[in-house]
Order: sequence, then structure tokens, then C-alpha cells
Amino acid sequence: MERQDRTAKKPLIYHFHVGMRMVKTVVAVFLCGVMGLLRNEAPVFSTVAAVLCMQNTAEDTFASGINRTIGTIIGGLFGSVLVLLCLNTWIADHMLVYYLIISVALIPVIVITLIVKRPQVTGLACVVFLSITVSQITEGTPINHAIQRILDTLVGIMVAVAVDLVLPNHQAAEEAPVGPQPSAANQKGVQGEVERTAEQPSTAKDDQDNV
Repeated sequence: MERQDRTAKKPLIYHFHVGMRMVKTVVAVFLCGVMGLLRNEAPVFSTVAAVLCMQNTAEDTFASGINRTIGTIIGGLFGSVLVLLCLNTWIADHMLVYYLIISVALIPVIVITLIVKRPQVTGLACVVFLSITVSQITEGTPINHAIQRILDTLVGIMVAVAVDLVLPNHQAAEEAPVGPQPSAANQKGVQGEVERTAEQPSTAKDDQDNV
């Protein structure tokens, strides 16, 4: 009983391990920050997109990048069109009506993601749409800011995919064999021993039949 209790106890110390996904995420966010400095822009959307896009494998990151690009384009186009239609009209002076239009406009955004058979990007498309329509209508050049946000998100996606393709895959490193491996001669000897062991029951049976 005491032995079972000792076995059931979990270790109190957590063994912290920095995996390759963490390293890749850090590198991608840093590169997005550097690109933001070069463009003299706050890289909010690119860094967030890089974090959300980074996955365990390069294949998953690439697939996530494709999906997020589609969601960004859908939400960005709908948001830009809506801002263009409502800008410099009486709607811009009546925010209650504008918020009602934004809320209803989410329906075609969601429907488009379902039409293109990408339901997994519905949330991102709505987020990009709202990030453009909610804050940009009161700014002086909303369309320029909308385009900037779309491009910033796409930059973060492309950086995440590029970093994941360049840096090594963490699963490949974990699955690599550790320690000395048996030589081909040893493997052949072990295989021969297994075959001889498997043949022994059939030989004994043949002896019994002869008797």
C-alpha cells in the first residue's frame, strides 16, 4: 500500500524545457519587430500573426499560414469596402447606426469563409474585419491604415513560415537515435538467432511425427 502511494505521487519540480517551437516563435517575433523598425511602424499585427501562425512542424505552419492569409484577405477586403462606403457619409456621424451595420456585415464575412470551405479561418477573418472597421472610421486616412494592417498581418505570416522552414524541426531532433547504434553485422546476427529460435518448434514436431 505504501509503495502504491509513493508511485502515485507526482514530482513537485517541473522540468523546464525550451523546445524548437519556442525558439522559432521568439525568432519570428524578433524579425517582425526589426521589420517594424525599418518601416517605422508598430509591428502589432505582424508579431501577433507570427505567434498564432507558428505550429509544431513546418508543414503545419505552412498550412496555418495559407489559412490565415485567406482569412486576412477576406476580412481585410470586406472591412475596407465597408469603410469606403460609410466614410464621409452621415453614417460616420451616427456611430450607433455604424455599429449596427458592422454587426450585420459579419454575416457575409462568415458566409464567404464557409463558401471557400475554410471554416477554420472564420474567427480570424472576423477579427481582421473588426480591427479595420471599428477603429478606422474615425481616423483621417482609414483606407491607408486598413491596407497597412492587412500587409502587417501578411508579413507576420510569411515570417513565421520562413523561420519554420529554415530552422530545424524539433520533432526530427527529438526522434533522432541517441547513443551507439548496432552495426549491420550485429543486426544480421540477431536476426539469424531469431530465425533459428522460430524454427525449433517445427523441428520438434517433425520428430514426433516420425516416431
